[in-house]
Amino acid sequence: MSAPADGQQYSGAFRVATYFPAGAVTELLSRPQQLSDAVAGLKAMQAEHVFLELYRGGHEADEAVLARARDAFRQAGVRVGGGLTTTWGEGFGGPALPQPQEQGSLFCYSHPRTAEDISRLCALAGRLFDHLMLDDFFFTNCECGACRAAKADGPWSAARNRLLVEFAAKAVLRPAHRANPGCQVIIKYPQWYDRFQQFGYDAAAQTRQFDAIWVGTETRDPHAEDQFGPVQQAQSWSVYRWLADLAGAKTLGGWFDPYGCDEPSYLEQGYQTVLVGTPEMLLFNYHSLHRPQSRPLLEALMRHMPRLRRWAAALRDAKPTGLACYKPPNSTSRGEYYVFDYLTMLGIPTTMHAGFPQDARVVFLSGHALADEDVLEKARRHLAAGRSLLASAEFVAGLPADAAEELFGLRRRGSLDEGPAQSGQIRLAGAGFGSERPVEVAGVLEAAGAEVLLSWGRCEGLSPYFTRRRHGAASAMMLDIQTNALGGRTGVNITRWVNVVDLPQPVLDCIRAAVIEPLGLEICCPGRVGIYCFDGGPLAVCNYRNEPADVEIKSASASPLGPLDRLAAEQDTAAAVEARGPDLLKLHLPPRSRHLLAAG
Repeated sequence: MSAPADGQQYSGAFRVATYFPAGAVTELLSRPQQLSDAVAGLKAMQAEHVFLELYRGGHEADEAVLARARDAFRQAGVRVGGGLTTTWGEGFGGPALPQPQEQGSLFCYSHPRTAEDISRLCALAGRLFDHLMLDDFFFTNCECGACRAAKADGPWSAARNRLLVEFAAKAVLRPAHRANPGCQVIIKYPQWYDRFQQFGYDAAAQTRQFDAIWVGTETRDPHAEDQFGPVQQAQSWSVYRWLADLAGAKTLGGWFDPYGCDEPSYLEQGYQTVLVGTPEMLLFNYHSLHRPQSRPLLEALMRHMPRLRRWAAALRDAKPTGLACYKPPNSTSRGEYYVFDYLTMLGIPTTMHAGFPQDARVVFLSGHALADEDVLEKARRHLAAGRSLLASAEFVAGLPADAAEELFGLRRRGSLDEGPAQSGQIRLAGAGFGSERPVEVAGVLEAAGAEVLLSWGRCEGLSPYFTRRRHGAASAMMLDIQTNALGGRTGVNITRWVNVVDLPQPVLDCIRAAVIEPLGLEICCPGRVGIYCFDGGPLAVCNYRNEPADVEIKSASASPLGPLDRLAAEQDTAAAVEARGPDLLKLHLPPRSRHLLAAG
């Protein structure tokens, strides 16, 4: 069956999409009345774009059902694409061996049956649709004999990255494009960006290889004790902005789901998806959202949709600015997984970069940056140009000893192999500030010329927690932040709460004061508050806490925000603007709320 031209046009600046898994295509779209009900359901959720899935987990949707649903939706003015989820099921492809429970049923991509079956479906998708989305299970943990032989003596990450890039070329892109040269093939990424390379997601190669990408902004409830783990709300910002830096205009949308969510966390996913700058929001998935337990979440999101659309309009073409975080593609760390999310949760405005951001006023270098062979020289040039650096303890400990002392005024005193230490108290100007739960630190550095702004206690005395070394107008700072809480070698998400976000506000204010000084900003707020800055505005402030938050922002003349009193505050929000002037803004935000000040 051929795919007729898809002439539907999007409306407005921001669009809503949804997705029918293969089982839901069969269950909900097989009869005429069901199609009429689905059209009404799409209109109720304001969806003007839908993906119809051909296969998932052993279930293959019928071609005739797909074609009838496609035509019915198009007739109703809805744009329609195809979907494919690469999860193994009996009778389709070859299974990955072994199958760790936490990752679902995955394919072995060395198995000839996998290539044969997926090629057939991608060719069918090309005939039926003008775009095809590869859902976020295009990864593998297979360690079968064939995969082990292909790995040889190299690391699993390199072997899997190479395998999946080659597989996509021959079994996904080629058959879809042969069937329909105009078919746009999309790879849809999950949110766990810091583990991509371990399981075959080579983001640098794939963003070049695929026609487009979508990005997971699904952070769910960070307080729920479930299989998703305490993912921080800011992770949606980190993953989307990092992948968008790689893919550019190929970045078409963000997606999230209702799983593991209460109403505040589901709404946060919606606002975060708009905040990252996406032109389209995919609500995954239609079937789940119309079940009794999820329907209240969808209804709540629909009540917020007018405000979300205003946010999208205000953020259109806005350029984020802040602490420029450098994560080279396929880079990893020892104990700093998702560290970028936590910096944002400390109230530090951030941006994400796959290449060294040489023009940024202040750059963050974590252990990930050590994957760049030239990073030391780049860091030296950055400081020489009068621009500042913030580094993690892992980064500094990974430098040659003379460079660590020259740039940061720090000396290594132990090994990262000893594992993180814990501190129940951080000292600032001689005063101790305790935290409810200990904070993990690398604990492998000592001062050798650095100014120690914050320290932590150990049996033999105090050790540096946050330091600064001046280089003329620039500074080289170090923050000893550890987030190592993954669940085993197959884990992808943080498995326990990382206590750095709950440090006392005076400690966090001290860190922010030095880190964002080069930006001409001063921010005072508790942890678990996100501050999102854009050149010339807007400015978004998000309270992710279960308690109210008071936020004070001071802006110097050199600030990229410009005069704060020209930013237009929202009117229909529970947040209160308590003071405003050209260089001062005070906000009071209720629990789990947010406020956007648009460019005037």
